[in-house]
Amino acid sequence: MAFRKPYMIFLYVIINFCTIGCTEPFDIGTETFEDILVIEAVLTDELKQHEIQLSRTFRLEEESFFGESNADVRVIDNLQNEYVFEEADMGKYVSVSPFMIQSDRNYQLTIRTENGETYVSESVTLPQKTQIDDLYAEKTVNESGDEGIAVFVDSFDATGNAIFYRYEYEETYQIIAPFWSEFEVEILSRNPPSFSVVPRTTEERICYKTDLSNTINITNTVNLSENRITKFPVLFIDKNNTVLRNRYSILVRQFIQSRKAQTFYETLKEFSDPESLFSQVQPGFINGNISSISNDQEKVLGFFDVSSVSSRRIFFEFKDFFPNETRPPFFIDCEVLDFSPSTPQGASNLLNFISIGYDNLSGYDSFTDTYFMTLTGCGDCNEFGSNVTPDFWEN
Repeated sequence: MAFRKPYMIFLYVIINFCTIGCTEPFDIGTETFEDILVIEAVLTDELKQHEIQLSRTFRLEEESFFGESNADVRVIDNLQNEYVFEEADMGKYVSVSPFMIQSDRNYQLTIRTENGETYVSESVTLPQKTQIDDLYAEKTVNESGDEGIAVFVDSFDATGNAIFYRYEYEETYQIIAPFWSEFEVEILSRNPPSFSVVPRTTEERICYKTDLSNTINITNTVNLSENRITKFPVLFIDKNNTVLRNRYSILVRQFIQSRKAQTFYETLKEFSDPESLFSQVQPGFINGNISSISNDQEKVLGFFDVSSVSSRRIFFEFKDFFPNETRPPFFIDCEVLDFSPSTPQGASNLLNFISIGYDNLSGYDSFTDTYFMTLTGCGDCNEFGSNVTPDFWEN
């Protein structure tokens, strides 16, 4: 489970509105504040080291969240097996040993914070597992009239037991620096300015970036004649989005969850609608399935859930859907400036522009001793991603 700061900000906004309830114009800020424990805990039937996030609500004007450190975190099943979690980073707890949630057991989360407060969840069980039957992309137009690519998922449960679905995704896209060259500028001296053209020593042309979903994608088959998910829209990507400039991949994870978990996420999704947040009638606090043993009046935000999960990945490129159109633009405008350091003024100009970010050599004319320079990111993809190729990548 990956931690997502936007999710935390959203949860705090809900708390703030539920607490103060406003009906008049206001400036976004914190008038009243409640220090509330926030818990993110979704365990699955995957054999791995699971993660649980603990944090505290924070004021809207603050830049970062506050992880809850030094807590004792355990998951206990009905056979009295204990799965201990240790803090790996501030507020991030990872199970000491890999394990998987099993269908024939009940699980309960227990947390004891550094100040001695104890929290427990309701007992939960693993829902029916259902595979993703198909994951595919299509050229489409969204409700706003924007043209782009939509990613859809199909799934079917013949047993009739998988009813509530939630989806997360990871986008991974290739970044190719448009003005990369196999050489770079080496500053030999700053006074007087002197330069040399040398081979690059690191991979700076092709990189990769992974972005995690931060929206709530849920659906259900309650009112359907069979438990079949058909063409459920997971994501829409505008055709001008830079992530589509080169090769693109998306991994979609399908979680089968309980009715209570579905209700919790439905409420979060409903509150995420600006019309709901800023309506005159503010909703009450979102109740999860975790409570304080020490103080039954204390608010706790979060939900402990065990879900069966399946995943699927696809790859595609912009030209697969828009073969006769220009690719989306790069992340930044790449202006190429030329400098001739053969004169003192030219050398000084080159040094000055290198110092303000025009340090990428896109070309060099040895006959005229002319350096063609662009911004760093135009020739070094590491400005926007990582030059390490993911293990799953397919060209």
